[in-house]
Amino acid sequence: MADIVENPTYFIDTNGEEHQIFPMVINDIPVASRLFSKLNSDMYAGLNLPSPMYHDRGKHKGELKVDKKTGEPILDYTAYNAMMQLVSMATHEEEQEFNSWVNMSNIIEILDLYRGISEVKKKIANQTQMEISTALSQLALKTQVKQESPSEDTPLVN
Repeated sequence: MADIVENPTYFIDTNGEEHQIFPMVINDIPVASRLFSKLNSDMYAGLNLPSPMYHDRGKHKGELKVDKKTGEPILDYTAYNAMMQLVSMATHEEEQEFNSWVNMSNIIEILDLYRGISEVKKKIANQTQMEISTALSQLALKTQVKQESPSEDTPLVN
């Protein structure tokens, strides 16, 4: 654990090359949470590939949505785009850069490392905060404020 605090990057070996996986920064937590919620699966990358869209209401409910001009099925890229954006956040690389080494077999490992490193950092920060709070409360108990009683030569004000 001490290594993660000192060096907050993680290396993953892919085809003999090493690549860095960075933990989430605090500002990225809401964005990453929203993106993770858009994934169809965070265990099987294939479930996040573009998939055909279907009508969900009306007389065509359950039918495949088709582009009227080309006749091709309309694909939903929501989960795929979220997955690619998360990999970009984890690697600090643009999609064109990481496309040469990220593949369907290691993308889930990258996302797990990204989330895992961030969770470790979060736990360490929470533990440090708890230790500081405990120390401050113990210090407050040791240094209780003493109330002074008025001395005899101090005039009483009415």
